[in-house]
Amino acid sequence: MELKTYDSRLKRLGDGTLEVKGCIGPVCQTQIWKPVG
Repeated sequence: MELKTYDSRLKRLGDGTLEVKGCIGPVCQTQIWKPVG
């Protein structure tokens, strides 16, 4: 079984949201997560 690694970054923004960025090779995607409640 080949072990794969992925790059990810988390950043807390001033308004309480969380910026989540993940990359697989040269392809990256960013999402903004909002707190529940």
